[in-house]
Amino acid sequence: MLAHQRLRWLAAGLVALASCASADCPPACGVPPAENPELVTKWPGWLFLGDYEAQDVTRLCDLPDDVQQSLQSHLNARLGRALATELVLAGGQLVDRDALLLAEPDAAQWEWEIPAYRLFFRLERPDAGLEAYYAEISLDAQGRVIEEIDLPAVAAQGGELQLVPLETARMAVRALGHLGDLPAEIAYRPDLDTLVWIITPDDTERSEGVMQYFQEVVVDGRDGHVVECLDREAIE
Repeated sequence: MLAHQRLRWLAAGLVALASCASADCPPACGVPPAENPELVTKWPGWLFLGDYEAQDVTRLCDLPDDVQQSLQSHLNARLGRALATELVLAGGQLVDRDALLLAEPDAAQWEWEIPAYRLFFRLERPDAGLEAYYAEISLDAQGRVIEEIDLPAVAAQGGELQLVPLETARMAVRALGHLGDLPAEIAYRPDLDTLVWIITPDDTERSEGVMQYFQEVVVDGRDGHVVECLDREAIE
């Protein structure tokens, strides 16, 4: 595993959630390990809140009715009903603000808005080389969005999520003259409002002491063109 990938995965963290069976409120699918090393997975991140441990969200009905309705309305409006319906709850965190302040009194001075709910939704596109994309959204206690879901607003773009196959993205990188392995990740770029493939050609990697230097080639997921090439560094 590349050092920069390992650092990202450690920073993101993984959430494994218990299931609660219910006929009218299906359990979250959880966040299982990747099954196919040939496909890409974008993992969810989780909130670290000091000595406070957030509760697990294992079903949508763990949320109040008004929050569920607000969430569904927002997802339909942003993503369109077709894409919103594809999303499967994978889990999340529920933050009790009063309990948080008891455990972490300094949280009252934190310079960011602490969500009441942080939710993860799984989306799959195996034919494009994507095993799982865990989209994340944060809500306040009334169900208002604090942190937008990291998926394009495709409801305003015809309602279809566009994602070129990973191999198409790799062909664009090879056209730049890169040889060898082309490990890939995927991310949402809010400035472009699109998913992008992020490819790290192994022929750009070099080490100097504890430092590792490499290049990321960002490929637009809508049409496969190279957006930019970024020089990166990480500590091994």
